[in-house]
Amino acid sequence: MAARNAGTLETLARHLAEALRPVEGLLQADNVIAAFGELGVVFPPELLQPAFVAAIGAASAAAGGLGPRIDALVAAIEAGDDVGVVTSGLAVLQQAKATIDSFTQVGAQLAALGGALPGLSPAEVASFAWYTPFESEW
Repeated sequence: MAARNAGTLETLARHLAEALRPVEGLLQADNVIAAFGELGVVFPPELLQPAFVAAIGAASAAAGGLGPRIDALVAAIEAGDDVGVVTSGLAVLQQAKATIDSFTQVGAQLAALGGALPGLSPAEVASFAWYTPFESEW
């Protein structure tokens, strides 16, 4: 196959995935309170309830799946493998979607804890969580 550069879709997929990659580390139980603090709300340790920890664990794992897919895309681009570029680009987009979709559960768990977190009103938690259930149309 003739070598080619990544197309627009593959380039956008790669940039989106790279932007989401830090979620893997930020949404771990040891880091999430500090990460949320940097976003403007300091949560108490009581945030780390089992259901919330499970939700951030799922989001972190989804983001962790981006790295190998990005690597496969880069390898396909460098090899000039047009089919590999398209299939790897699609895999990157699917994993990015899974990562973004996982944020809904994190928001739902935050919203559920809203009234149980000392030092924060339910309104503050809800505003931060900005949780609105919806179905993805991707």
